[in-house]
Amino acid sequence: MVLQTPPVTAHEMRRVMKQRQANMWSWLSSAGTYKPDELDGDTEVVRRLLMDRGYLDAKVGEPQVTPGRRGRINVTVPVNEGAQYHFGQINVTGPKEFPASEIADQIKSRPGDLASLISVERAQQAVRDFYGSRGYIRSNVKSVVEPRAGEQVVDLNIAVGDEGDIAHVRDVLIRGNTRTKDKVIRREVSVLPGDTYNQVKARTSEARLRNLNYFDFVSVTPEDTPIRDEFDLGIEVTERPTGQFLVGAGFSSIDKLMGFVELSQGNFDLFNWPPVGGGQKLRLRGTVGTRRDDVELSFTEPWLMDQPAGAECEPLLSQP
Repeated sequence: MVLQTPPVTAHEMRRVMKQRQANMWSWLSSAGTYKPDELDGDTEVVRRLLMDRGYLDAKVGEPQVTPGRRGRINVTVPVNEGAQYHFGQINVTGPKEFPASEIADQIKSRPGDLASLISVERAQQAVRDFYGSRGYIRSNVKSVVEPRAGEQVVDLNIAVGDEGDIAHVRDVLIRGNTRTKDKVIRREVSVLPGDTYNQVKARTSEARLRNLNYFDFVSVTPEDTPIRDEFDLGIEVTERPTGQFLVGAGFSSIDKLMGFVELSQGNFDLFNWPPVGGGQKLRLRGTVGTRRDDVELSFTEPWLMDQPAGAECEPLLSQP
């Protein structure tokens, strides 16, 4: 069964563009300000949107700028969607170490599904992950989309070239952390020296490090060593400020006039000075009002004895 999806509207295309048209709130924002650099990139964004809806032959032309009324300009982006395609056959060819049917089971798309660009990319990534999770981190996987003559159908072939050798982890190398302790980073990494290099686990470890919110940049990549089938797990980070200082005031019918001061550190270290880099969380808040004064201290130790704990004491101290 082939399911037809509605065409992409002009409104949807405008929503994904950075260049915005003027509106009633333009005087408060930059909406409507002509930005040629953003407009150049928007053509590719619109084309991507169309291809993700199955319009694999979509063409987006050069934006045309013409004078408008009252000193404004009109921007016209020519779009030709072409035909909307669906998948015919989906095949995996070329594997030697594993059955093609076992690899094909990793692909979620099925014949009749919308042939979107993101579905093609996900199918290719699923096969790469199949190999990468088994240590074949240098496997060569490509996707080939073949249209059928006279039909709005494409066959998808995921071609496996050289599968490579099984890789192992020699060492985990951490660079760029000037405040955060190595152990705070290492405990988020699920690929260890001596393990088979699991590329999926390495990518998950990268995501876990990003989720700490200690770093502006995180990259986890395999690095060559003198031994052919051994790689170092290279971790590059760029640290960001993790402390906050807040001051505020307010008024309520219950507490009347009140003010507060709050100091927090998301990467606290109780046993070091300066007290930063241990992966703990500290929050100190003091409130002063006409009717009551409060002091609140909270402390979180996510790892206890090098094991995930999530033990949180809040508040440790509260004084009305």
